[in-house]
Amino acid sequence: MVKGLYLPADPSESIEERIFNSLADYQAAVGGWVEGVDIPALGATIYVNDEGIMRHLPFNARASFLWWFHVPEARGATMLVGNAVLVGMADKDGETTDVPAHVVERLVGPRLYAVALHAGVDSAWVKGERGGTTQPHRHAARPRRSDMAGQ
Repeated sequence: MVKGLYLPADPSESIEERIFNSLADYQAAVGGWVEGVDIPALGATIYVNDEGIMRHLPFNARASFLWWFHVPEARGATMLVGNAVLVGMADKDGETTDVPAHVVERLVGPRLYAVALHAGVDSAWVKGERGGTTQPHRHAARPRRSDMAGQ
């Protein structure tokens, strides 16, 4: 029994914590034979459908980004497609381990997010945290000529 995360290719679906008891559970999650890619920095392995690219399965942005971010040499080489399973790397006996708790916390744990809105070129930025107040901020990347007149 291994605790892992199911990473659906469809970004509108949520990441799910799941228990994987056998190879059949991994195969059911990815829709076929499995292939693993290791992410040593996280102590994790992502399993995807071995024939995903040949079967034209949809791009899995979450799995691909996680892999590319932590394994830079994988960037541009290939992408991960179809639904994926994220578990811990194999132990010294070759047995898959539970997905590390810090990885679960990063991917499915609660977070406080901020949102910034910009309605147009000359409008001010409006930013606020969940439950906070909004405050206008000037867009720093596109200053107006009048803002630079005294420089």
